[in-house]
Amino acid sequence: MRKDKPFLNEVDKFALQNVCKNLSDGLNNYFQERANFPIYKSKKKSKRTYQTNFTNGNIAFNDGYIKLPKLGLVKCSNNYRDSNNKIINEIKDTIEPLKGYGELFFGMSIDDLVRTLGQPSNQEEVDSPFDDDTHVMVLDYDDDAFSAFFENDSVSKLSNLYTMNENSVLFGAKVFDLNRDELVELMKQNGYEEYSEDNEDGYCISYDELNIDFYFDDNQLVEVFWER
Repeated sequence: MRKDKPFLNEVDKFALQNVCKNLSDGLNNYFQERANFPIYKSKKKSKRTYQTNFTNGNIAFNDGYIKLPKLGLVKCSNNYRDSNNKIINEIKDTIEPLKGYGELFFGMSIDDLVRTLGQPSNQEEVDSPFDDDTHVMVLDYDDDAFSAFFENDSVSKLSNLYTMNENSVLFGAKVFDLNRDELVELMKQNGYEEYSEDNEDGYCISYDELNIDFYFDDNQLVEVFWER
């Protein structure tokens, strides 16, 4: 395709792969009645953004600049800093609903995840919380305070993620710093107003459109669980 359309060589391969994957995920979620029909970006209104992947140090922050594949150094905002003025590791710890978590993406294999993050602190097969007749493989990464769940079918694929990592970023905000009302406002600002509430296993806010659940203890976010 790049031979026929030379302009595609202007961006890195991950950007092109992500476009195809996002389209595929959007259509699959629509046909499985988990989301509305995908809305395509408007050339007039959309922000000048693109999505790539972090691998082998191809992305890095450097004193007000970010190094991007093929683009090199690009001036960026310093908005992603914590209270100690340290840059948030947004790439690694970004929660991406319906897609994954930083470098991790739904559908990847256990081997691919281990190659990316190294060996887990613990790995075990457990009964699926959604189906009594199936099992899931769970990989725990204690230092990063998150777990990855793999559907244990013919080929195990990443299907669910769980995190308690205080550095996790959602829509540009450190989500674990937010209380219940602040989280609802963040979601609203990003186009997601409909949610449900549950008090059965502790207070939980769920956004079905994004397959993501937020668990609170005394108005403090303590856990996030999301799936593809």
